[in-house]
Amino acid sequence: MEHIKILGYFRESEVVNPTSNEALLHFIAYENECNGTQNEKLKGKKWVEGYNVIDGHFQLIDRDYLVSCKEVTKEDYLQATKGYNTPDIYL
Repeated sequence: MEHIKILGYFRESEVVNPTSNEALLHFIAYENECNGTQNEKLKGKKWVEGYNVIDGHFQLIDRDYLVSCKEVTKEDYLQATKGYNTPDIYL
């Protein structure tokens, strides 16, 4: 991960992602960008990823997926994921 821009904190719909673990529904969406220090071919390439305290990092295939999620505050996210560790880079 070379450079990220936080897009927001989100809660997935239980209809889309049925689960008994509330923390699994919450994730942070961010835009990742390669600055080319490791691979010049990827320089300037951007993509959207998510971070969930249980699953870790995942790539969002379609940024429009965020429309189906509810945006929450950072405080709501932290309360829902209490007891789990979120790396400081996302906060």
